[in-house]
Amino acid sequence: ERCGEFYALGARFAKWRTEVLCSAELPTDVSVWENTSRLGHFAKSCQKSGLAVAAEVSVVHEGKHTVERTAYVTEKVLSQSIRHINEQDGIVEGCVLLPAMCIAGPEAAPTLLLEAVGTTLQSVRRTLPPAVPGVLPFTEGLPSLEDAARHVRAFQEDAIGEPWAVAPV
Repeated sequence: ERCGEFYALGARFAKWRTEVLCSAELPTDVSVWENTSRLGHFAKSCQKSGLAVAAEVSVVHEGKHTVERTAYVTEKVLSQSIRHINEQDGIVEGCVLLPAMCIAGPEAAPTLLLEAVGTTLQSVRRTLPPAVPGVLPFTEGLPSLEDAARHVRAFQEDAIGEPWAVAPV
């Protein structure tokens, strides 16, 4: 109901944000399922009213896990997100995804720019179908706005030729 009201007021998209804690042990399968299932329901409800969906999947870092661990969690969450959007009869073409940039935990050695960008792009390539119209890597956990902008710009440059557009900085 509310989605229809917002559409009537001029809204054309709705944003979903979910946080998934990433550590050596987390997230649990139940947590991933619960968060991505809710995203699927949200996407279907919004799209029935004509709203596009911007889905931010924030991987919150804790501990000293590696960038590879973050990539594993990112791939798990993104693939389950697409699965649940499809299972709820959502329209993947009506969703823009905002995956978190793959970086190591705060107690680990800092992740180099090229490693973060390459790992994030690999995770997105492995999980998002060409039907997804756009991607904007989310930069939570980076030390400054300048670092965040550098990471997104590098991602944009490396993603040239991919089937989905990368939103500008």
